[in-house]
Amino acid sequence: MLFMLSYTLTYTGVMAKLAYAFSFITAIETVLLIIMLISSSFLSSVSDNLSVVVAFTPIAMLFKNIGLSNELIYFALLFRGVFRGNYTPIRSTADIIAISLAEKRKVRVSWREWLKIAIPITSI
Repeated sequence: MLFMLSYTLTYTGVMAKLAYAFSFITAIETVLLIIMLISSSFLSSVSDNLSVVVAFTPIAMLFKNIGLSNELIYFALLFRGVFRGNYTPIRSTADIIAISLAEKRKVRVSWREWLKIAIPITSI
């Protein structure tokens, strides 16, 4: 179920259209990297970060294959997609597991406590 959204977006052509929109904005490699950083980080803050990385991988592959980017585009996608998921305790699979393990040990971590630590560290 985790990958259903990303495969659906790829199968229906949404990701290909998104890649076209990104490349229509600019063909400058640095700007494409920034666009990938911003868009993957935004989507990762509202959905599971692993699904976002899987969904954006075809775009990164397309850009690399047609020469609009190099391997850095993969790093940009992974870096922001994974880090942005740490803002909240429910957007990253690892965060969900950490919260579950803490609750099993009778340690309660509130949203306020999580955000107090996560926002500055993740932002930096």
